[in-house]
Amino acid sequence: MSAIIASTVGVKTMADDTLRLTIDIDPRYAGEAFALFGKRGSACAIARLTNEAAVEEMRDESHDEQPVEKKGGELAKLAGIFCNSPDFLGWLGCDTPDEARAQIINDCDIDSRRDLDHYETAAKKFHHLYREPYVAYMKKRGVAA
Repeated sequence: MSAIIASTVGVKTMADDTLRLTIDIDPRYAGEAFALFGKRGSACAIARLTNEAAVEEMRDESHDEQPVEKKGGELAKLAGIFCNSPDFLGWLGCDTPDEARAQIINDCDIDSRRDLDHYETAAKKFHHLYREPYVAYMKKRGVAA
């Protein structure tokens, strides 16, 4: 098992002189940390690393990491559904789902629809430029989008 990278963000002495440490876990280790410590009362041991040791640990692990492929979530799915809808294509003025996809990617400044679920700015653009106006358009037509 490798180290879980974390940093202390709070130190507090409780009324009974118990020392309470609050730590933030590096997001890369969140799943592993939750599996180990996700229940109250989980036993653990802590050790302070020097800055040099922490840097070395991170350097060692970076050689082992494989790039993580982003997966599309709810917004990517919704964009895909929209792009394949004849009503959406007509509203957008596109002839094909590929044209609609390309327009969303261009307007939201992303490389793929799955980026909508990973970049807040892109998600906001999608909502503002596509989801909200299209849903309003469909409601005016008396159709649920």
